[in-house]
This record gives sequence, C-alpha cells and structure tokens, in this order.
Amino acid sequence: STAPDEVSGTDGKTSSVLSGFRMKWLAVPLAAAAAVTVIVLLVLNNAALQNYRGEKLYSEQNYGAALKQFAKAADKGNVDALLKLGRMYETGTGVTQDQKKALEFYRRAMKLGSADAETRYDSLRRSMEDPSAGYCAPPPEGASDEEMMAWNGMCL
Repeated sequence: STAPDEVSGTDGKTSSVLSGFRMKWLAVPLAAAAAVTVIVLLVLNNAALQNYRGEKLYSEQNYGAALKQFAKAADKGNVDALLKLGRMYETGTGVTQDQKKALEFYRRAMKLGSADAETRYDSLRRSMEDPSAGYCAPPPEGASDEEMMAWNGMCL
C-alpha cells in the first residue's frame, strides 16, 4: 500500500506527489536567480563597455564625450572610470580643475576596494592641506619620454 502522498507508476515504483510539487517550486527561485545573474552581468559588462568607449574617446582627446562615458560607467560602479574621472578633475584635463571633485571620485573608488584610489586620495588630500609639501599632479596622459623626464625632474 502507498502513503497518501505517493502514487504508483506504470513501472510499479512509487513516487511522492509532494516531491514533484517541491521540485516545481524549487525551479522558480532558481530561474529567478539565473535571470538576476544575467541582468547583473549585463549591467557590469555595459559599464565596462562604457569605460572602454570613454578610454577610446579620451585617447582621441574628445574629452567631453569621454567624460560622459566615464560618468555613465562610474554610476554603475566601474572603478577604472571613477579613477579616470578623478584624474581628469585633479589635472583639469577636459574639465575645469576641481580637486574636491577629484577627491570625491577617488573616495568612491576606494569604497569599491581600489588601492590606487586610496594612494591618489591621500596624496591629493595632503597637498590640499599643505601646498608646500611638494605634491606634484600626475603626469599628463600619453606624455612622451621627454615630458616624463621633465615631469620627474620637477616632482622629485
């Protein structure tokens, strides 16, 4: 005899009606989790793509368009975009120089675990507190070897 929640199959074996019911309910959360995972990956990939576009525009010196792409990627938590925005505001590349905004972008990247952002944040903050401390802004993006040598000579 079978239990009230079991049924006999044509092969003579019994199976639980409840276990089949449970399996269907388990499939719903698994499908939802898979859908959420796909959405998260799309958002992250979209942020990486926006950052990539920003880097390309930046290298073409199209700073206004690059800024927009970096801002979109940064809003999605892309650390590289946050660092680039911080650097743009720190050096005044394509934007009005604003060290407070630079600190804010570095701080946001720090919260996401960026050691580079922490270094840049601390250095910039110290220079703002004590301008005579000898702080030197990072060299310009794409600087030639000669420009790098000159920058190193001024900043060391």
